[in-house]
Amino acid sequence: MNDRLMMTRALHLAVRGAGNVAPNPMVGCVIAKDGKILGEGWHRQFGGPHAEREALAAAKDADVQGATCFVTLEPCSHTGKTPPCTDALIKAGIARVVIAAKDPNPKARGGAEKLLQAGLKVDIGLMREEAEKINEAFFHQLKTGRPYIRWKVAATADGCVAPPPGSTDRKISASDADDWVQKLRHSVGAIMVGAGTVRKDNPLLSDRSGLTPEAPLLRVIVGHDPMVLEGSRILETAGDIPTVFACSGPATGREYLQKADIDLWHWPDHQDVPLDALCDRLAARGINDVLLEGGAHLAAAMLQAQLINRVHILWAPKLLGTRSISQAMLADCKCSGPSDAYRLVKPDLTFLGDDVLYSAAVAYDKEGLCLPD
Repeated sequence: MNDRLMMTRALHLAVRGAGNVAPNPMVGCVIAKDGKILGEGWHRQFGGPHAEREALAAAKDADVQGATCFVTLEPCSHTGKTPPCTDALIKAGIARVVIAAKDPNPKARGGAEKLLQAGLKVDIGLMREEAEKINEAFFHQLKTGRPYIRWKVAATADGCVAPPPGSTDRKISASDADDWVQKLRHSVGAIMVGAGTVRKDNPLLSDRSGLTPEAPLLRVIVGHDPMVLEGSRILETAGDIPTVFACSGPATGREYLQKADIDLWHWPDHQDVPLDALCDRLAARGINDVLLEGGAHLAAAMLQAQLINRVHILWAPKLLGTRSISQAMLADCKCSGPSDAYRLVKPDLTFLGDDVLYSAAVAYDKEGLCLPD
């Protein structure tokens, strides 16, 4: 039996749960015997059956005695919203369990030891990096208590993120890249922008992937004056899409936000929104994964606070020429020179039609470690 092939299939199944299982991790499972898949499944939605039970149910008409279970995350051994998966595997007569990654959750881990005690053969670590990567937000939140922050920016090949001031031709990315962005929005719990982006672009900030999420996407606008939302598409749709306005200083417009069904997160004693406290509040709301989409000043502040974990840059094969700071990808980060710059590590390149997606982790120390993870 090709163990790697089976685990690869389990990983492909796991990501089908994107956008539906948070704050749980995405998990996929394959049950195979003599090189043949008997059943497969994945964790479909928060509170629903786990991947192992889905796979066992799919194999109900097959003989799973002596079969091997390939699962992307250590089977749970506790009773939460569902019974322990370890009990189901033992009862079914599974002989061997291949686990990609150990579960970092202290409430759920221990499944491997329980399976060993029951006499099953257990192998751990096959495609561990791949399994941890698809659940990087889950692992990060458990380690730090804060959401995993992704900064997404679309730019021309010469680094322009917007056309010259006054231009109505604002589209940079092509349709394949746009589709990827919508799927990314579907997979996260919140999308964040600065008030300047609302003023300049009037975005909707919605999930238009066509996929059905388990919970609606939370929109977070960071600024000073809530009246920036007046006449915006965000204001018009606030009754349908959960929205937060995070601000500091004097809280003008409180009644205005209440009438629009927009939550106000206010730090009156701060000159600027304390971004670490904002992330803590998002975590308290059960948000594991945040997509930062703009703008240049908010992204720079998040970098300086060491809160951005991954960068997604969509490069369009176009040369536009910079005429204004409003076209810049990133505002001043207080770096003294290239040796002091924020480093991007472990990059991936993906072609999306004619556009190129560059995705990398952010390193906050000279050794290239991705802190504070």
